[in-house]
Amino acid sequence: MGLATRIIARTSGQGSKIINQYLQNWQLTDVSGEDTDQIKLTVAAPDMDSLPPEGVTIGFDIGIADYDPIQWFSRGQFTITRITPKLFPHVFTIVATAAPFQVNDQTEFKQRRSQTYSGTTVGDIFRTVVSRHGLSPRVDPDLDSIAIDHIDQTDETDMSFLTRLARQYDAVAKPVESYYVLARRGKVKSLSGKTIEPVLIELPANNQPTERSFTNATLSMPSRKQFKGVKAKWWNDGTGAEEVVEVGVTPFKRLPKTHPTIELATQAATDELRKLERTGTQIQLDLPANPRFFAEGIVRTSSQFPLYMQGEWSLDKVVITGGKQGARAQLTATLTQS
Repeated sequence: MGLATRIIARTSGQGSKIINQYLQNWQLTDVSGEDTDQIKLTVAAPDMDSLPPEGVTIGFDIGIADYDPIQWFSRGQFTITRITPKLFPHVFTIVATAAPFQVNDQTEFKQRRSQTYSGTTVGDIFRTVVSRHGLSPRVDPDLDSIAIDHIDQTDETDMSFLTRLARQYDAVAKPVESYYVLARRGKVKSLSGKTIEPVLIELPANNQPTERSFTNATLSMPSRKQFKGVKAKWWNDGTGAEEVVEVGVTPFKRLPKTHPTIELATQAATDELRKLERTGTQIQLDLPANPRFFAEGIVRTSSQFPLYMQGEWSLDKVVITGGKQGARAQLTATLTQS
């Protein structure tokens, strides 16, 4: 489905009537990985007492005003963390981060801790860490049963630890409302488990910077010396010698760690090669906004783009900025595996 044209936003919950009435500008930042989603609202409310206080959770939706009735897309629940008044022009800036991250971090999700996990799986570790914060864990079946011989969480927050665990297997770990999801990158799924259709990006007939439909793209391409294979070491108890397993073809990247079994070494090499293949090419897009842009969703650049910019891209970061003059999006995305 192509790009929408007229994009609007609204809030729900305590104080939403005042916010929606006086909302001037808004910005949604939707990111993958450790960083937290955020909204920023500029409101010309008559006084601060009319606004909801810090700590209140509000809903945020983006809608396509071209439809009758308006087609709304929920972007989740956000907890107000800061309200900043400005004298001239007399406005209030409201900053809210994705729930459940409360201002006082009641479950100590960001508190540093140390713990050792041995003889377990990726899925079991993820569920253990997530469950103590009252969230519902969801684990991609491709990752759930991966064996882990030993891993340490050393003076590290649970958020940082889960992000590091995900990166080790070229995946993403992220809280979304009441869920916490661990999933492979590049899949056509939102982190809440709902399927998201790829968004087709086409170039306008008159693609000039003076046009509201102007679309620009910048490509970061991999080095010509990119690795095409990975070697991982493992310890053979039968022979008492260190051996090497190869995944892919030359040139090889060598992993420094020695694994206790050939299975674990093969898994590590496979995950590293997947990461190398996936992260090689990245695109940045500046274009009209669309509420269907979600971090970890997919966009597809059409045949109107140069051949080297065509393909399916996994969204790493989505920034949508809107107001009375319209809405634009800045996307950062990585080429998915073919």
